[in-house]
Amino acid sequence: MTQTIGTSITPPASRKHGFLSARASMRAEIDELRQFINHLLEEVVPDGYEQLMREMAAMESARDDAAGERRAVEAELAELLEEKTRLKQGIVDLHDEAILQEVGVYEYRHAMENADEYKEALSELRREVKACVKDDRAVRSDSGGWTVNGSEREGQKMVRNMSKLLLRAYNNEADVLVDKLRPFRLDAAIERLTKSQAAINRLGAQPMAISITDHYHDLRVEELELAADWLAKKEEEKEEAKAERSRLREEAKARKEIEAERARLAKEQAHYLAVVEKLRADHGSEQQTIEMEAKLAEIEDALVTVEQRSANTRAGHVYVISNVGSFGDQIVKIGLTRRLDPMDRIRELGDASVPFPYDLHALVFSDDAVALEQSLHDQFAEQRVNLANLRREFFYVNPAEVKRALIDSGLLAVVTEFVEEPEAEQWHVSENTRRART
Repeated sequence: MTQTIGTSITPPASRKHGFLSARASMRAEIDELRQFINHLLEEVVPDGYEQLMREMAAMESARDDAAGERRAVEAELAELLEEKTRLKQGIVDLHDEAILQEVGVYEYRHAMENADEYKEALSELRREVKACVKDDRAVRSDSGGWTVNGSEREGQKMVRNMSKLLLRAYNNEADVLVDKLRPFRLDAAIERLTKSQAAINRLGAQPMAISITDHYHDLRVEELELAADWLAKKEEEKEEAKAERSRLREEAKARKEIEAERARLAKEQAHYLAVVEKLRADHGSEQQTIEMEAKLAEIEDALVTVEQRSANTRAGHVYVISNVGSFGDQIVKIGLTRRLDPMDRIRELGDASVPFPYDLHALVFSDDAVALEQSLHDQFAEQRVNLANLRREFFYVNPAEVKRALIDSGLLAVVTEFVEEPEAEQWHVSENTRRART
């Protein structure tokens, strides 16, 4: 049974399709359905049918246009993403902070004894770089019979000029990298120079087939390596010289103190010798004579000790100190001094270079203070604060850990006193004053 939809038009009846004519019969049925829909639209909206069809056509056209624009935008976006990836690959981060976060202890590319050898090797390499340019081994060109206005000679001239231009651009990049080089930036500088070579070679590839040779590039990379090695060795020698000057100053102060102490003891010795001789000559008090002779013996023992300290350059005091206000309560400094009064050295370390004075935890005298200090440094090697400069004698340990190390080494017995808790008087006063103001 068929139904009408507010009109006298009824939909066509469905057909039964034979096996051989099924496709043709289905097409005919589809055409009838399309005609039915068109007639239905004409009857339902007779006045607006044409307008409706135009609007539908406009909507379909707008949809097609939007789809085309979308495809264009997607294609442009894909190109931009590809360009972004290419540019990102070409970027070399030379920011010091970013590089320092990843850099480790500097490793020399070329093993040499001192900075002068590196400097000489660098000068020799630069002579080789100049010879490479002079002998036309820096740039390669396979341009064939390139001509300008029909002139092969003019074409060759143009190729030479373009080669010089590209080589100058490459050399400018290399020179800037060398001039601004820091040892920890070496890998980034090499990467940047390699990318510069690739970019310049792409520019010269068409149509003149001009490129920077790999041999020349390798020479400039080696120049960067030697320059970095030279800078690192120079800085290392500078630090060594600074440490040696500090050691010599300390040695000079120790010798001066020993000489002053020797002179003082010799003067006292002469004084007490004269007193003893006078007492004996005048048959003075026997008790007084014994006391003066005992004092004279003490002075002679002190002179022997001073002479031993003067002769033994390895003797001295190993000290353990901390500075809570400056470094916190988990860092100590372990060092040695040959001064007769080791506290003089500790007071010097707490001068204006740090905001608070150091607190002493232990003093250990040893005839081989150098070996004792090195032994303690080795025990706490993994806790060193500065792993790049081993002459900085600070460690991430607390005084209690040092005390345990001294106990394990059997050295605590020779420590007059070990203070685990630092006094840090000025720091505590400063903190209390700061809290009182808030």
